[in-house]
Amino acid sequence: MKKVKILFIVIIMGMCTILTESVSYGFALNISPSSVKITVKQGETKSGTITVFNNGKIDMGINAYTQDWLYQTDGSISFYGAGTTKFSCAKWMRIFPMKFNLKGGEKMGVQYSINVPADAEGGYCAVIFFESFPLSEAKGEEGGMTVQFAGRLGALVYLEIEGKAIHKGHIESLSITPPQSDKPFEMKLAFKNAGNTYIGAQGTLNIVDEEGNIFAKEKFGPLTTLPGDVRERTVEWLGELKEGTYIAVVTLDIGTEAPIVEEKKFEVFFGGTIDSFSVDVSGEKPSFSVIVKNTGQLNIEPAGRIEVLKEDKGVVKVLNLEKTLIAPGQEKELKVNLEESLAQGTYTAKAIISIGNKELVKEEIFTIK
Repeated sequence: MKKVKILFIVIIMGMCTILTESVSYGFALNISPSSVKITVKQGETKSGTITVFNNGKIDMGINAYTQDWLYQTDGSISFYGAGTTKFSCAKWMRIFPMKFNLKGGEKMGVQYSINVPADAEGGYCAVIFFESFPLSEAKGEEGGMTVQFAGRLGALVYLEIEGKAIHKGHIESLSITPPQSDKPFEMKLAFKNAGNTYIGAQGTLNIVDEEGNIFAKEKFGPLTTLPGDVRERTVEWLGELKEGTYIAVVTLDIGTEAPIVEEKKFEVFFGGTIDSFSVDVSGEKPSFSVIVKNTGQLNIEPAGRIEVLKEDKGVVKVLNLEKTLIAPGQEKELKVNLEESLAQGTYTAKAIISIGNKELVKEEIFTIK
């Protein structure tokens, strides 16, 4: 039967092991460091070393080369040909050796150098890829199929020109959704890199009341950007807040002396309305129905009562309504029946509903014949 060779190419960024079916054949390639941050003067040349490890049992051939990369809107990275993007420094780089072999268990230091032009300004980026392939076919045939494995690891390069890099940015938008009974507090922001170099902004969200008491502190980030990039981030907080006024304080550290700080005030409140109140006198004993709607942000469990008043005689009956839990945006009926008959005449039924520190009142006139 004809042999079929299958080549698996896996791209994995960072100091990690390629975990595919190739592990069963003893193939594992690592690099260190997984990223390089370099500060260099205009016209200067800098060099360094990246160590490549073959932690597997298969002898591997390695090809080393440079490419460009850019962030996508979701923060992921896409790769491009060397020297094709605006912030590329890939063509300034030299690698030695570009081709070499590693036996199982061996490692090698690969030298790189960057020759920076005299007019370079701001920040630049590239990636050094190490693409591996077996020097011989992996053993282990099944059904006439021979399997070969290869992989690719990359070290991201961040280059910044000393004295010519501008770290600058701002929060383009900030929105707050207060906590609700079925949803947590949510903050959405968009940060724009308005400088000329890479920024990995680290953020902190504080929730405080008007007296400065802190109720929450959430860290988020990094918001990784190249010049001109806008990065969005959503932060949720699962804690609870009582009714009141609060301030969301967002702080972004972008590597400058003064961080970016923006505040947004919001309220957490109970709310409700009596949508309808009716009296049913079709039977021997009246029944009362109150429809209460939750118009606030938190669960409510309204306390209520029905007062029955007779003209010139004041309150003749008081009926307590059973408490019930009502979620935001929902409505429920509170119902109670009078246990005894009323004498003939005209009455006023008053529904009194307490929600938090608010009291709702609605009246209905009815007649007993």
